[in-house]
Amino acid sequence: MPDDAHIELMLRLKKGDKDAFQELYNLYSHPLGNFFYRMSGSKSIAEDCLQEVFYKIWLYRENYQPQAKVITYLFHIAKNYWINEGKKLRRVIPFTTLSGNRDESAAPDFAGDKATPYEEAMSSEMKDSIKDALGKLSEKERIVVVMSMYQKLPYAEIAEILGIAEITVKTRMAKALERLKKPLGKYLQ
Repeated sequence: MPDDAHIELMLRLKKGDKDAFQELYNLYSHPLGNFFYRMSGSKSIAEDCLQEVFYKIWLYRENYQPQAKVITYLFHIAKNYWINEGKKLRRVIPFTTLSGNRDESAAPDFAGDKATPYEEAMSSEMKDSIKDALGKLSEKERIVVVMSMYQKLPYAEIAEILGIAEITVKTRMAKALERLKKPLGKYLQ
């Protein structure tokens, strides 16, 4: 679906069209849920965040202005929600504790509906190592890594979502990758 169709969908939603809201949810719940999962390390928290963000999208639908790509608009809302709620969450439960929670089989599998053959071949130990390494990054580094590597967003779009310069995105990404080399080095050889 081209972005013009997504904008049209948002304009229908703005008018209160519940079918448009359902369609938007169907299109974007997986990428946004994956974002929250990668940021929190917990599928159940990702699901809660996802529901809250879509509630906010519905609640404030009349404020939508088609000034950016719809995915940029939605990730901007998700990022703001994560920054606000993530602070509260991190005060209560550190990321490493969240990422250690392995019994979440009832939660949706945000992390892997469309896994590549390489991802399918990764050992559970490697997946846990990646999750733990992401948890040790600063929030600013982790958000850039998640948006770039997992959401496949270009640096320019990440910069727009985060409200920072593209060079800042590149710098944070470079620092994050450097910090990931040590804990993940044995998997990169």
